[in-house]
Amino acid sequence: LVSVYLAEVSPTQHRGMLVTMEEVFINVGLILGLFVGWALMGRSLGPLSDWQLMLILGGVLPLAAACMLAAGVAPESPRYLYMQGRVDEGDAVLRLLYAGEDEKAARAKLTAGEETVAVTEVLWSPDPLRRRMVGAATIVALAQQGGGNGVITAYAASILAGVLGGRRAVLAALVLVAVKFAATALCCFL
Repeated sequence: LVSVYLAEVSPTQHRGMLVTMEEVFINVGLILGLFVGWALMGRSLGPLSDWQLMLILGGVLPLAAACMLAAGVAPESPRYLYMQGRVDEGDAVLRLLYAGEDEKAARAKLTAGEETVAVTEVLWSPDPLRRRMVGAATIVALAQQGGGNGVITAYAASILAGVLGGRRAVLAALVLVAVKFAATALCCFL
């Protein structure tokens, strides 16, 4: 959902980088989680053991995000509001997102370079370039999901624990995620 929201509220020229930044911040979260897990390993706080402390800490940011959403910190997408016929609300959100800019210019930036295309037109396009692009994107998505990248990243410390031992396995997983972070961050600027 975050990618869709970012794609809808960001200007066309910044959209790719902002959507990719979501992955960068996911990797930052993984790095912080592994580091805190490594630091807490074998420690306790009163009756709470290391895994219980990590579980509690893991709920802090989602709870903060839920409170922010409930408080209305993230406005509705102007595109969605326009599609629903709520033009005045869409214009108000647009003014909030593009503060200090002319409303017409902001609306033009939001929709610059966009064309409305049916899904079937994209998937079964007569244009060979578009077909190759869709094919490549599909192969990359299937390879990412089918290759187990997410599972390996999430369970790297557990997988390596049998070979390296607890603390060294977490550090090895931390290095793995740091490399993934560096590669993703680099891609933001390509």
